[in-house]
Amino acid sequence: MSVSTVTRHASTDEIAAEMDRRGSVIEALEERMANAQTMLQQAMRLLSRCHSRIHCLPRTSDTELAAEIDRMIGAIRRGAEL
Repeated sequence: MSVSTVTRHASTDEIAAEMDRRGSVIEALEERMANAQTMLQQAMRLLSRCHSRIHCLPRTSDTELAAEIDRMIGAIRRGAEL
């Protein structure tokens, strides 16, 4: 059994359409990235507020929760640096 292949150059219209498609994909990804960064900033603010309030309380379980929030904040910061 033989395999036949045919190649041809893309037309100018095809190249333009592909460039437009790629541009649209890049714009969508940039928008998703901006939204994700906004959500991370909001989560960081919320976690920081919770962390501050928990440290004002004297209970042991709250101290464990504060430690967990510290770990979450660290993970978010490390992920945001990538």
